[in-house]
Amino acid sequence: MSVYGQNLNNLGAATPTSYVYVEPAAGGVGQWVTPTAMGDFKVDFTVPSGLASGEYKVWSHNGHGGKYGWAGPLTVAVRDAFPRTGVTFNVRDYGAVGDGVADDSAAIFNA
Repeated sequence: MSVYGQNLNNLGAATPTSYVYVEPAAGGVGQWVTPTAMGDFKVDFTVPSGLASGEYKVWSHNGHGGKYGWAGPLTVAVRDAFPRTGVTFNVRDYGAVGDGVADDSAAIFNA
């Protein structure tokens, strides 16, 4: 997941820092999430796998400004993955080459 905005990290510091906190929107105890990447206007993180389906608030902090350094919250919906149903199709059975050069569009469409 990515959070976009300004001042989401302290990139000018020797060690760039950004903090992300995820908590249930209805209240309760949240958890810190380690960012996976950060840039001038974006912080990336992986949604914790143990989150139950529901609404969550995502807070971010840039490591400066104490209580005033918090951005957000942003509200996000976490939903259970859709169950996989149906048949698996191998596009090579429909003529796909899969070499990164050939145009396999027709084979993918036919599958």
